[in-house]
Amino acid sequence: MKNIFKKIDVKFEGKDLTDLYGYILLNNITIRVLLIACILLAGQSVMNVIKYKEQAVPTLMITLVFLVILPLTIVRQIKKQVLKREEYNKVTTYIIKQDEIESRNGTMVNIIKWSNFKKVVETKNCLIFIREANKVFLIPKRYLNEQEFNSFTDMLNKNIEASKLKLRHIKKINKSI
Repeated sequence: MKNIFKKIDVKFEGKDLTDLYGYILLNNITIRVLLIACILLAGQSVMNVIKYKEQAVPTLMITLVFLVILPLTIVRQIKKQVLKREEYNKVTTYIIKQDEIESRNGTMVNIIKWSNFKKVVETKNCLIFIREANKVFLIPKRYLNEQEFNSFTDMLNKNIEASKLKLRHIKKINKSI
């Protein structure tokens, strides 16, 4: 127990989950392809309006579907999936250690070595730890004061490959020094 850096009891708020939705939207290849397809189809619809003015109303309706309704539906489905997950609706305890992180949510306990994370991303409100596509830890930054945050990111830099870290405003430590 002496190598514990910090113990945090986290109750997730809307802004924490909003960062997670944004991450999922920007990093899921299927969603990216769907959104690009929506933009391309909307562009095609606009070209049809210019070319065939008599069909402007139906074509603009299709454009509205591709530019607004479909992307909003995708976002709503992501929110539903995240909110269904038990760990975001209960208090989660994170025990941050020098070599691992432990997550406790109800009876569920996960212990993960830092080196097992595929990516760590810093957003405006959170640190997002990705193990696999659907295995994610969120630590809201509001639970760490500035000194703790800096010490924590230093620890991450020492324990996780630089290529896996996407930290804002933090210089990566050169491990060869």
